Amino acid sequence: MISSRPGLLHRLLGALGIFQRGNSPQFMVIGAQKAGTSSLHSYLSQHPRLCGSSPKELRYFNSRRFEMHSLGRYCRDMRGPAGSIFFESTPDYLYSPQAAGRIAGAYPDIRLIVVLREPAARAYSAWNHLRELFESGGYRARARSRYRMPDNLLYEKLFIGRECFPGFRECLDVELEMIAQGEGLEPSLLRRGLYFEQLQKYWAFIPREQMLILGFRELVVQPLVALERVARFVGLEGWPEIDLDLAPRNARRYPARMAEADARFLERYYALPNAELVAAIGEIDW
Repeated sequence: MISSRPGLLHRLLGALGIFQRGNSPQFMVIGAQKAGTSSLHSYLSQHPRLCGSSPKELRYFNSRRFEMHSLGRYCRDMRGPAGSIFFESTPDYLYSPQAAGRIAGAYPDIRLIVVLREPAARAYSAWNHLRELFESGGYRARARSRYRMPDNLLYEKLFIGRECFPGFRECLDVELEMIAQGEGLEPSLLRRGLYFEQLQKYWAFIPREQMLILGFRELVVQPLVALERVARFVGLEGWPEIDLDLAPRNARRYPARMAEADARFLERYYALPNAELVAAIGEIDW
């Protein structure tokens, strides 16, 4: 096996003066949230020709950074050896109302990778993540962030003024009330699972052949097969035999299984949207 050792390689090339600083992405991983994008970004970054951004999530096209910083400033976070294929991974892009048009305007030929997770499981995973943020106090820094999305009421609705984080069903009820009132984009445990709506926004700007859709289980169960598909999609001959670290990233423990009543509710909620999605793209191993 050949070890890619990307960090060491980049330092050596930098010492030789052939380390590029500031590059346009040739592809992006745009979502979905809680669907394994952190693991995928890590796996892809181990390929000797692929160079992921640092940090992983640049969040340029879905935030105020788009208005505050130039495209050149955005590209500065993609650094690596000359001849690399550069990419970034921001799972919020798929859900963002603005990102599709902005990305297409900047990079009309960009290739996009989407990982879809079964929406009920995705929603429960997102709730568990928010619960951990609350219990660790990590939400406070995010609540003060000047780069929050417009209409982000997540902190006001679920975090501020609470002694305990609300349970999964209470979070769903908060969002259902917001949906009924046409209020805000966040919290979005439910709405982020409406994948067909989100894909349609991208297809309005970017041809479908420029998008690769993977299933979450495909990435988890057969990661090398998924990586082979990605490699060919971005113009490589395939995935090389390298010493690959396939440990999952950002895996979390759950306090309990989803309640059966909540599972039944979500099955009904997503029945029609899922059917529309499958009719458009085929079956998904999610």
